[in-house]
Amino acid sequence: EVQEQKMAADSNQAAVRDRAWATKMKMIITNQEEDSDDDDGSISPPTSDGEDDDPEDDQGEDEGAEEDDIEQILKMQEKVQGAIKEVHEFARYLGMDPDKDQKMLWIAVEAMSAPLPDGWQEYTTSDGQVYFYNKQKDTTQWEHPLDEYHRQLYRKIKDGGGRPGRSRDGNLKPAGRNKKH
Repeated sequence: EVQEQKMAADSNQAAVRDRAWATKMKMIITNQEEDSDDDDGSISPPTSDGEDDDPEDDQGEDEGAEEDDIEQILKMQEKVQGAIKEVHEFARYLGMDPDKDQKMLWIAVEAMSAPLPDGWQEYTTSDGQVYFYNKQKDTTQWEHPLDEYHRQLYRKIKDGGGRPGRSRDGNLKPAGRNKKH
């Protein structure tokens, strides 16, 4: 039983860590994050200084700017790949198969960035484990209060009871095929 609690706590720690990165992931994908290595992390076209428009003089500068752009693109690609990996890990935590349930990964992203419901607070133990406390109910738990909601939402959609017009795999059903003849 102690081992099971430890495994559950470890799983919760990973989920909490991933949840903290969800907002950052959204910013990375939309290129809104400030990169500590760059000015603002954005890729902008080279600007002309207006002094000399001789293309031969600017050739070395263009190559340098192009290399910087390529480096920034590679950094962004690495960040996006890391964010995708984190979403897949969190999807597994919720009971999803990221390969089979790709069209439902939005549920994992939503769960990772879900705010705490009213009355809940997040705390950390002295050894770094995150837990949640509800003052109104005077209860604590290791999982984010909305994790089970997101698990059930996934199951409901997966089983075809979720959104109207969706099949068991979360894909849209073709029009006119929802009725049995």
